[in-house]
Amino acid sequence: MWSGWPASGTRTSERVGRAELIRLPPTADEAELTFADVHAWTATTNKDARAKWAGDTEKLAALPGLRRVIPGHQMADSTQTAEVFAFTSKYVQAFDEAADDAKSAEELTAAMAGGEYRDLGGQLFLNLGAQAHYAPKAE
Repeated sequence: MWSGWPASGTRTSERVGRAELIRLPPTADEAELTFADVHAWTATTNKDARAKWAGDTEKLAALPGLRRVIPGHQMADSTQTAEVFAFTSKYVQAFDEAADDAKSAEELTAAMAGGEYRDLGGQLFLNLGAQAHYAPKAE
């Protein structure tokens, strides 16, 4: 589950030739932060974690000078720009909106697999995320 930046985490950077590589701190559970042209992995998240995730990707998108961002999961022809932050944030928010309206995993899957997200890869990620959203909660 995306839990945000670790309290002690800081980004580091180094110069390689004319490029600056920025390494972001890992999350506590090594969650993937960005996705491009595929359904985001939501199966191990909850609404609060997804809200934090969306906010964190928006903060990263605001970092100056980002030219190349390599998503955790992507299609072979996906662009590797800072746009992946906006895509991921928007997708996570859309998942929550669809989950608020859906009454079942099937309805949630249908809502996210249609419209704006119909051409995405990673259908398994969507299926498992929807199933997890409606799974009985442990007490």
